[in-house]
Amino acid sequence: MKLLPRILLASALSWAPVHRCLAADPARQAFADVLSQVAELFEVKAGPPRTLMTLVDVVSARGSDAGLVGRPVSLAFQAPDRLQLAAKLGKDAVWAGRDGQEIWSCRPGKGPALLGAPGVKRGATRADAGIVRLAPIQLPLSAQQLALLPYVCQVDGLSDQRVEGARCRVIRVRPLAQAKAALQVPAFTLTLWLRDGEPLPVRVAYEGEDGAAVTLAFHQTRLVRAWAAARWKIPTIAGAKVERVALSQVRKAIPPVLEVFMTPASLPVQAAGK
Repeated sequence: MKLLPRILLASALSWAPVHRCLAADPARQAFADVLSQVAELFEVKAGPPRTLMTLVDVVSARGSDAGLVGRPVSLAFQAPDRLQLAAKLGKDAVWAGRDGQEIWSCRPGKGPALLGAPGVKRGATRADAGIVRLAPIQLPLSAQQLALLPYVCQVDGLSDQRVEGARCRVIRVRPLAQAKAALQVPAFTLTLWLRDGEPLPVRVAYEGEDGAAVTLAFHQTRLVRAWAAARWKIPTIAGAKVERVALSQVRKAIPPVLEVFMTPASLPVQAAGK
């Protein structure tokens, strides 16, 4: 899926008159507002932290992600380095998460839970060599670059639509030719359904020039008081064994329905000497 990296790669160009056009372009302003809210989720600010909670449903997909349709994923995120995912595979519950310098995977009844961290040797491969720490979870672009994105894309307002009974503003985003040429950004079409009072779009549709396409629906999205530290830990299940292993072993154990949300943005690494 790799949705965010593809969407957010088209940036880094600006034009002199750009700031004058927002007030006269509601669709472009709406896109800018969404990007600003997304950027804030990844910032660590003074004051009480907040946890983002949402249920992500793959409504439709074409290409490598087609097998994920109909498998909703519960997602929680708190900057800078906490992430938790949960889903069902048939009747089995599966979890995966990151808690600071640890990542974990848990599937009750399907073997031991795995807990990994930099420096753990058990099961280590070349992928683990030289990793000294996990970097904070970040977007591919800085907040300043995200702020430029509305000005290097064509942003069109479409007719309002109803999603789950509520009226939504719909906007369509495509990179401009200048952005594609300067940044070698592949062509894409991004459609966002925006509902008043929601911190994120309630639906996102992405289509790339390679034919890959995916539509995601976000349900019950909210920002809540920061979860207690213990809630980010690997779940404690009676009789279940927890094994400490190398990071690569945990990542291999994460099922595809969750893995697409875990990499690459949520597991950046810092190699020795950098």
